[in-house]
Amino acid sequence: MRENYTRCELGVEHFVHSGIVSALWILLIATIVTSSVVGNGLVIVSVWRERRLHCTQNVLYVNLAVSDFLTGLLVVPSMGVYMLHNCLLLGVAAYRVYIVGFGVFMSASYLTICGISLERFLVVRFPFMSRKCETRPYKTTFIVTSWVVPLITWVLIMTCCQVDSLEGVYVVRMPVAVSYTVTSLIQYGPLCAMLTLYVALLQTLKGNYRKESRTLQRNIAHEPSSYSAGGMFPHTDLKKRFSVRRHLRAARLLGALIVAFVACWLPWSLVWPIYTSRQASIPHVAVKITLTLSYLNSAINPFLYAFMSNDFRKAVHRLFRCACLTNSQKNFVSSQKKTSRKSMSKVKYHPNEN
Repeated sequence: MRENYTRCELGVEHFVHSGIVSALWILLIATIVTSSVVGNGLVIVSVWRERRLHCTQNVLYVNLAVSDFLTGLLVVPSMGVYMLHNCLLLGVAAYRVYIVGFGVFMSASYLTICGISLERFLVVRFPFMSRKCETRPYKTTFIVTSWVVPLITWVLIMTCCQVDSLEGVYVVRMPVAVSYTVTSLIQYGPLCAMLTLYVALLQTLKGNYRKESRTLQRNIAHEPSSYSAGGMFPHTDLKKRFSVRRHLRAARLLGALIVAFVACWLPWSLVWPIYTSRQASIPHVAVKITLTLSYLNSAINPFLYAFMSNDFRKAVHRLFRCACLTNSQKNFVSSQKKTSRKSMSKVKYHPNEN
């Protein structure tokens, strides 16, 4: 009797514990979906409405926002179902589609951040040669490539690889060589490229800043009257200083994106090849945690745009202000219509007796 009571008590504790964990997972997934869809949607609409942001430099940021938006809208809800039930409701075919979508959006984000890093480096290091990279045909070609190449790659991977069901959990199985080759080409290669380009960008900006500082000090020594107290800097010096500051602001935003991207995606990049090649026994909970952390990047990026870029922050503020003004105008018009209808009814049913 005591044994049955203890077993029942443990069963209730396990049920409560699993219910709490499931509720926390649902809350976390809902937060990621909401932040990814709403935040990146605001970024896309703000750039579309704000003419000041209609420049080729922001095209790649919009492409990254589109990738994060689709991740939160299509892939993360499927991941929530997979985490709660350890399988997708539609079977192996749905799991293959889910992995393809996951891989395409991940690879598009990798390539887009690499493209932003390369563009920033060329603009700072080779300003005249970088004009070719800032043209609309070049950006269009890069964006199409960043989506088509990952789509073809992941469709081939999921067509050739086997999907096993281990204790009700779907797992993609690859040979060790294939797993590490795919991971190196899709994840480690772009990751090393973006870090290398960003370090080179920082070194170039540091050298340019020192050069401009030495030039300014030399000009002050040769022409002290032009830089006297209360005077104005020459136009060329002001233009160069503003250019350096603009590049520094863009480098800070790019650095924040890279740090968040590496922090969110690196754990999954380390776990995934080991998990698919069966080299070691990795708990399924660890896979869930690293996968959730990787999708958290899509929810973080909109806040980085808002906090690190004044242009994006002002554009979102104008969007909200425009929406509030539109609602207030609609309410005012509707109230005016109601007032006019009431006055017309009084005139109709209470005519003048004289």
